[in-house]
Amino acid sequence: MINLLAQRASALHLGLANYCWLLDLDKALCLKLANANATDRSRPLAGMCDSARCPQATHHLCHRPVWADSAAHTCDIEMPVLGRTCNFTGMAREEVMQDGAHRQVVRIGDTVRRPAQPWTPTVHALLQHLEEVGFRYAPRPLGFDDEGREVLTYIDGDAGPLAWEKVVSDDGLRAFARLLRDYHEACADFSPPSGATWSGGGADLGDEDVVCHGDFGPWNVVWQGDRPVGIIDWDFARPAPRLHDVAYALEYVAPFRDDAECLRWLHYPAPPDRRRRLELFCTVYEINSTEGIVDAVITRQRDNADLVRRLAEQGHEPQATWASNGLLSQLGDRITWSLTHRHLFE
Repeated sequence: MINLLAQRASALHLGLANYCWLLDLDKALCLKLANANATDRSRPLAGMCDSARCPQATHHLCHRPVWADSAAHTCDIEMPVLGRTCNFTGMAREEVMQDGAHRQVVRIGDTVRRPAQPWTPTVHALLQHLEEVGFRYAPRPLGFDDEGREVLTYIDGDAGPLAWEKVVSDDGLRAFARLLRDYHEACADFSPPSGATWSGGGADLGDEDVVCHGDFGPWNVVWQGDRPVGIIDWDFARPAPRLHDVAYALEYVAPFRDDAECLRWLHYPAPPDRRRRLELFCTVYEINSTEGIVDAVITRQRDNADLVRRLAEQGHEPQATWASNGLLSQLGDRITWSLTHRHLFE
């Protein structure tokens, strides 16, 4: 099986969840985060993998048949890269979807198991509310398993790296904006439980606030074809004005990135018309005026950098690893680019 996979690329990172072809060095997020120079770029950096955002990671559905076919004819294989034995006979029961240094996410049948956090019960209360009001785009909470992991229903479809290209077209952008609007409407009358805990710290639900998703980027939307069918990864949910989610989403779908990154990384066939895309998103979301939106995006970028810094200082992962490998400097560069190029959006 290793020979089969090695034919696909000059370097291959083997992991229980992240099978990285490393076909394009310029698209390897681990190398971007580590600011690796040319002499360091012979293989992926296992400790830096963020498979949800990296198009080189191939744990997503379209590659699973390759692994399933190989696994069906394979017994225990020792993988030196991992330093442990991987028993493929057990993978049908527990399929590892993400195997980062900071957490492991697995699928068992129609459920997903994730490490529980202090804020998990509060998030489950939110997800339960969404089920009760008929919002069908969120996983249902099923409690906790014997290992203390949270249990959620599995949403089938394309997410992570595959989702970036879904929002490039106008129709995809409209669907993305409409989904966020629908979510905010669905959670508008949610009342957090007593003693609610949020990953971003304590926050009361103000009169004009909703519980924002907090990480509403393309990678956290599940698609079936050109239709969004789910929103995943609710760890950063917290009370905030709706603009908190809107500005965060616009950073990635306007997008607030240079032309080279849009073409090489974000699947745009040509440099995007950022002003038009921002206006289209706002129109679908039913925002009457785009005045102040660019400032809101830049403020959200700063808030996000501050959150990463704060969580890293508290020892949370993956933020601690990101910070130690220079992500905060990269986030600062993005803010500078947004300030310098705001005329592209206004």
